[in-house]
Amino acid sequence: MKLQPKYIKGILYGVGVLILLIVIALIKPSMDEKHDQLQAAHDELAASVAQLEELEANAPTYEAKTKEYQEEDNTILAEFPAEVRAEDVILYAKEIENTSEMKISSVGVTTSNLLYAMNAAPAEAAAPAEEETAEDGTAETGEAAPADAAAAPAANSLGMIDESMVVKPDYNLYQMPVSYDVKSSYRDLKTVISDILEDADKQNVSGLTLNFDQETGNLVGSLNVNRYYVTGTEKEYENPDAGNIKKGTNNIFGTIESPAAE
Repeated sequence: MKLQPKYIKGILYGVGVLILLIVIALIKPSMDEKHDQLQAAHDELAASVAQLEELEANAPTYEAKTKEYQEEDNTILAEFPAEVRAEDVILYAKEIENTSEMKISSVGVTTSNLLYAMNAAPAEAAAPAEEETAEDGTAETGEAAPADAAAAPAANSLGMIDESMVVKPDYNLYQMPVSYDVKSSYRDLKTVISDILEDADKQNVSGLTLNFDQETGNLVGSLNVNRYYVTGTEKEYENPDAGNIKKGTNNIFGTIESPAAE
């Protein structure tokens, strides 16, 4: 039986629809997945653009604040010398005697203490790993680190670096405890303490142990001072001016106590 043209067209149309449905059923999952990927990438880019626009809008504020903080840092660091040595302490004691009626019979200088290190590693990170012996007899300390810098954090897609990538100045804050054995009137004691607190180099009074001397009417005892300095700045240590102290003077106070270098 010969099919009429209209039936043939119907059959062809049905076969075409069937083929189309099969093709759609096969490729639709991958198309949906691709669509989801494109949508996720679009959302990520949109968020990045919004973040960049916010950063650009706030750029003047960031620059102004950065300059303000840098000026504050410089002002604070200017109060600390690059180093404090025993000779600085001794000559400062001589300066006290020259500018007041206070008499200093001895100066005790102790080893400086590290109070703060800006780039100090956490204690747990500083602890060495337990050594294990490999089969070839070489020592191992955990897994080997990659030869490249893959372990270091990388900048993100916006070009912004992670906080851990910022190179911080290697500032170290030290404290040097100093003790002075003094004899002074109450008025001079107040003046000297005020001068210590207002001195150009950072220092403070950490303690006083005084007794009243009935024979002279003076206060006798010890004055404890903490002197501070910061290393890692652009400052360099400056030798103090000894003034008119004659060379060859055995001891300008009486007893100078300073620990031997370790």
